[in-house]
Amino acid sequence: MQIKFALLSLLSATGAFADDGLEARSDKSKGMEKTNGAMFRIMPIGGAAIWGEGSSKGNGFRRKLREKIVEKGNPVNMVGSRKNGDFTDKDNEGWPDLLIDEIRDKAMRNESVPRFLPNIFLVNAGTKDAVKDKDIDKAGERYERLIKDLLDKSKDSVVIASTLIHHRNGDIDNRINKMNDQFKKVVEKLRNDKKKVLLVDMAGSNGPETKKEADHYSNDEQLNDKGYDKMADLWFKGLEEAAKEGWIKKPQWSLHCNGPKKQSPWDMPFFRQFPFPAPWSQNNNNNKDTCNAQDAKKITEQVKKINEQVKKDIINERPKWANDVEKKIIDELKKTISDLKNQIKDELKKDLKCKDS
Repeated sequence: MQIKFALLSLLSATGAFADDGLEARSDKSKGMEKTNGAMFRIMPIGGAAIWGEGSSKGNGFRRKLREKIVEKGNPVNMVGSRKNGDFTDKDNEGWPDLLIDEIRDKAMRNESVPRFLPNIFLVNAGTKDAVKDKDIDKAGERYERLIKDLLDKSKDSVVIASTLIHHRNGDIDNRINKMNDQFKKVVEKLRNDKKKVLLVDMAGSNGPETKKEADHYSNDEQLNDKGYDKMADLWFKGLEEAAKEGWIKKPQWSLHCNGPKKQSPWDMPFFRQFPFPAPWSQNNNNNKDTCNAQDAKKITEQVKKINEQVKKDIINERPKWANDVEKKIIDELKKTISDLKNQIKDELKKDLKCKDS
């Protein structure tokens, strides 16, 4: 069966589309300690403080934090399914009116964590649980479930968890204090389990103050710009601590952030119906493309064996089905290459590429 395997091997060896990545790299320095200038693909996730409620332009802490990281030398991309603020990179996963479990459900949607695969999460969730007096004694369990699911969905990521800011209503603030005590124990437990999780204390002495003379709150519950600046400083210190631990690694490949990966023709649906081996398909760990010249050599050897077997089976006769298969393969190759090119164009048109600096 004289199928044009040379074309397949050539595409496999060179890669029809290279994963060049759309994420910009910083030339300022190597960034934070032990990060080697890694991209900070950050998903801020939680409630009103993540969304930026109470701030003058909806930026909350996110704009100042981003500027501090970039100034340090690491490129940044804020990601999430929602947008709020007056700066370009305003993506986040802030849900002001939702409870911890509801925020977790939002994060697990395909258009959230699975799409962006952040390497850093900033978590501040639970204020609505306190306001609504929602099963306070089990808030820590819900918080732990959220963190574990984030780590599970985005491998080798880091979670910077935080306590909740204080509330000016005494009863609500008492509930927040109880929840914060639970959150601290959750983070300690996860750290003991070797999880890449650390805590920043927004309710501590360095966090926003509820007293009016401090001028950190826009109302009883939400911060103003000055209060959010305090949060940004604490998040930044948390990131520096994670960096010193050596936790922050290059983020995983994501179609939404990097564009299409190079694809081997052997991964196309048409070829999966045949028993042809695809050496790299089962070993494509960590989203690294391992299609290379060595694999092409393996394919050549396997194709040779297949051809020899075919010759034995059909005694060197070329049946009609062989012509049909050859035509289908060539058509499928052309269609796949065309589809991938169109995919790149569509991603760029829809502004689905990362907005990194």
